[in-house]
Amino acid sequence: MVKLIRMRIRYYLNNIYNKLVKANDTPHRIALGFGIGVFYGLFPFVGVVFTIITSLIFKANKASALIGCFVTNTWMTALLLLPSIKVGSKMFGVDWRAVWQDMRLKDFSSDVLLPSIVGFLTIALAVGVLGYLISLFFIIKYRKHRGQNYAEDIRS
Repeated sequence: MVKLIRMRIRYYLNNIYNKLVKANDTPHRIALGFGIGVFYGLFPFVGVVFTIITSLIFKANKASALIGCFVTNTWMTALLLLPSIKVGSKMFGVDWRAVWQDMRLKDFSSDVLLPSIVGFLTIALAVGVLGYLISLFFIIKYRKHRGQNYAEDIRS
């Protein structure tokens, strides 16, 4: 059973990798799209629509943006809730335990929502930038290995 799960996870990740590195676009646009998708996938209550709109604004690859969004879609929100509260509370100089307690009591005032949203924004931005950098590295590496000269200046 464990072997089957590992095989499915490996297949899923390999499929994502292949779709990213083999996309017919510049490495920068593919990686930018993926980073945008990861950002919006981690940020709660937004998703595909904002991912596509932002990809259009920044002229990023929309397919890779959707992949990034679906990979990190809002199921990650539950896992990032407590770390986001801790980060946001630290940025506002308040005790995260009080924010967590108020959230558990369903007291959704600005004292709870603001640190939570800022925490999610900070974590999503950091992971989105990391997603951009990692995907850019692998796309350029793959294309150099395949003999394709797509490692042009990222400003294009």
